[in-house]
Amino acid sequence: MTTSPTAPVELSATTRSPARLIGMGMTLLLILFMGFAFVQALLNPTSLAQSFGWTAADGTSAYVQLYAIRALFLGVYALVLLVRRDLVALATFLFIAVLIPIGDTILTVVKSGPLVAIITNFVTVLFVLATAFLLRRGERTRLVQP
Repeated sequence: MTTSPTAPVELSATTRSPARLIGMGMTLLLILFMGFAFVQALLNPTSLAQSFGWTAADGTSAYVQLYAIRALFLGVYALVLLVRRDLVALATFLFIAVLIPIGDTILTVVKSGPLVAIITNFVTVLFVLATAFLLRRGERTRLVQP
């Protein structure tokens, strides 16, 4: 059997990259988090707004609805990429999507939100970056040139 010099060769299941598996697990956690955020924004928008340090007087109703839609989109899109096992696209998506929790962190600081919300958003930034990095690294080690 001959292979093209540019075609990647998949390694066996026993030599799969731990970084890839950890990245996939972390992605699943992010998807669950987005699902939780979506449900919380729909069922208890006041609680979600307060977790960011805002009151109803801030006009957060529209923002909470947008947050719910955003969380739903991010979670479903990441799930589709994960199910398709398109981990390079998933890693790229995460590297771009990290702008959202960065913006959330900045917005929470500007609005003088609670320290817990600021830390939570910042940890989310680090978690998303680590997940994207592990997925990207895992895919590099999974594919080798013949």
